[in-house]
Order: sequence, then structure tokens, then C-alpha cells
Amino acid sequence: MKDLLLRATKTEKARLILFHGYGANGENLFQCGQYFQKKNPHLTVFIPQGHETFEGDPSGKGRQWFSLAAFSSEDLINTKGYSVALQYAIERSARQVAKRFQAFIESSVPVVVSGFSQGAALACHLGLFHVTCAAILGFSGFYRIRTPPIFFPNFWLYHGRQDSVIPLEAMELTYQDLISNHLSVHRWVDPKAAHHISTEGLDKALMFCNNEVWKI
Repeated sequence: MKDLLLRATKTEKARLILFHGYGANGENLFQCGQYFQKKNPHLTVFIPQGHETFEGDPSGKGRQWFSLAAFSSEDLINTKGYSVALQYAIERSARQVAKRFQAFIESSVPVVVSGFSQGAALACHLGLFHVTCAAILGFSGFYRIRTPPIFFPNFWLYHGRQDSVIPLEAMELTYQDLISNHLSVHRWVDPKAAHHISTEGLDKALMFCNNEVWKI
């Protein structure tokens, strides 16, 4: 399964990397990438495939960035922070991803790192501890900060109020952790969305990037 790349149709002035969710693959975010690029033809969008086969689908069609088999939903939003094992799983994945996509992320143009669900957790960890980037977009994700950040990118968080997979509380806890660590954070809750990215959510994310990041 190949990574997906949508090259800027005009002079490249910004880059966006999109990490898919747990058990999905890059195809699930392809339309989101196309939408971003349609709105901004100066943007190159990269949608990679998770480096692990999804543990719930041995056929290989589903991918994952790290295993969640040993964790419950409570582990994802524990107010005391992640368990050591979960944090280690994210850290190990982030190290591999940072090395794998170094050439794309280390760019002379602004780079936005983003992800959906599990991919959002990976994006947050990458941007705080492993790579320098202009901003992080977290869609319907979960993330807790256990140690002081190394980098301080701008953040934009999205969640659907009707999400029954990862509750809205997860975003609120991420938001609180980011604020407590002196990061700049914007957030938006879609009152009608469940565990997916709505068109309005994409528009809000683009508005944030246009105003705060690439300003093209």
C-alpha cells in the first residue's frame, strides 16, 4: 500500500501531512486532502500509510500507527495522564515516523502536521517532541502531555459533539494540557458531527491555517 501525495498545482508555498486513524488507511483521508488542495492550490498534501498492519484486520487493508489492543477508552482520557505503556507506544511510533518522513517535514515552506483520531495523537506528539512545524491540526483525537514539550507550535483542535468512539472529553483534556504548557490553542466543536471530519470542520481548519500559519 503506497503513501499518497497530492503535489501543489501552483508554486508550492506550504505543506500538510495527514495521519489516518486506527484501522483505516490513507484512502480514508484522500478526499480531505483533495479538499484542502482545492481550496489552496499552493499546498502539497501528503497522506502516508500507517507502518503497522491493523491488529483487527490481518488482510493488511487496515493500518495503524501503534497498537491499542491493550488499552481501554479510559486509558485514552485518564485525567492523571496516559499510562506509561501507552505513552511509550506513541513515542516509539513518533520516532519511526519522524525518521521516515524527515525529507517531507524538513522544508523551506511552512509545514502543518495533522491527523485524525489515533493519527491526531501521533501528530500532537510529533509536533511537541520530534519535529519543528508551523502548526498541528488534531481531528477527533486524544492526547495527554506527560513531560514538558520541546517545541511549541500553534494548535487547532476539532471534535464532533456526537462522537461515541472518542468522547468530547478527550479534546477538552488535550486542550487543558496544552494551555497548561503555555501553547497557543484554538478549538472548535461541531455540534452535529460524530467520529468523522465534517466539511465545516475542514473549512474551519483552513481558516485557521490561512490566518495563523501560511497566510498565502
